[in-house]
Amino acid sequence: MTSTAPIGLRARKRVETAATIERAAIRLVSEHGYDGVTVDMICALAAVSPGTFYNYFGTKDGVFLGTELPMPTDAAVTEFIQGGGSVVADLVTMIESAFENIDIGLLAAKREVITTNPVLTSREHALMGGLEDRLLSIVLERFDRLEPGTGDRSSAAARTVVGLAVLVHRQLVTQQLAGDRDSALDFVRSQLALIHQLTRPES
Repeated sequence: MTSTAPIGLRARKRVETAATIERAAIRLVSEHGYDGVTVDMICALAAVSPGTFYNYFGTKDGVFLGTELPMPTDAAVTEFIQGGGSVVADLVTMIESAFENIDIGLLAAKREVITTNPVLTSREHALMGGLEDRLLSIVLERFDRLEPGTGDRSSAAARTVVGLAVLVHRQLVTQQLAGDRDSALDFVRSQLALIHQLTRPES
């Protein structure tokens, strides 16, 4: 979930400032609990102004959930729609591309806060629902390119594809958080092979 692609100085400074705020919030939550931490406390520890905080995250929840859905670039979406390989594997690869340049340590720490806070967990589920709706529309575009006018049948198949891809990607993230640095593509292939093995008819 990391990328070696260079980014501009301004973008790098923005990433560094965001990470400073996130680390401050994580440290404070570990000491005081989520409900015991205020935006002013985070700003003081991170040495940023409230204006900077709100510009980056909007709310305290935003530090852990983000302010927008992680979405791949237009180029990655176009590549997926034009693809002709395994639709599930291609979709997982496209989803993974949206997580480039993410600090795996910060992600793990934020995940711990989210999973122990019911309000954050509920809001994360709502965000993921929006992401899955967007993925569904992208998969339908690919299906329509390959076989125009299939209607409800394509919709049902697309929902299955998105469900499988999200599940496989979630497992990939879990592996990476545990320190597994194997190729994402190799992991996807192994998971798809496992799904095939578990769903094939018994002889």
